Amino acid sequence: MNRVGSIAGSASKRAYITEGPLKGDVASYLDNDALFVCIGGVFALHGLKDTLISLGVTEVVEAMDMDQMTNPNVRNAILTMRKEVRKIPGIRYSKYT
Repeated sequence: MNRVGSIAGSASKRAYITEGPLKGDVASYLDNDALFVCIGGVFALHGLKDTLISLGVTEVVEAMDMDQMTNPNVRNAILTMRKEVRKIPGIRYSKYT
């Protein structure tokens, strides 16, 4: 079962991962229908790997909230997410800074 919060934008080989469906919808609109995979929070990652594979993306760009800089629990969760996404064969991973 896919538990990723929502997907905004059209099919693309590049997907941005962010927190929250509203933010993803707005960002997708402002970025000409870019593909955003929106999770419910950094601890709501179940189904992310399957979703990325099913979308056929070859590049994932992390666009997470900046509270990772001040909250060690958030930072650790994002590091875990990064590690899991980087294990997916054929996907290049980068951070949007």
